[in-house]
Amino acid sequence: MVMRVDFTKEGNFLGQEALFQDYGRIRTVVYHEGSIYIATNNQDGRGVPTSEDDRILRITPNFP
Repeated sequence: MVMRVDFTKEGNFLGQEALFQDYGRIRTVVYHEGSIYIATNNQDGRGVPTSEDDRILRITPNFP
C-alpha cells in the first residue's frame, strides 16, 4: 500500500489516503518525468504466484 499524505503550506497535517492496496507487496515508488512508477514483488516463495505478480506499474496523474 502507498499512502498519500496532504499538508498545508505551513506543514500542518490535512489528511491521508491509502492508494494501490490491491497490488501486493510494493517495493519501490519513484516519480520520474510526470509519472509514478511502482515496483511490486510477490513471488518470494510464499503463496501461489500469478501472472500479475512481480511487475512495474506506471501511473500518470491527471492534474486539473
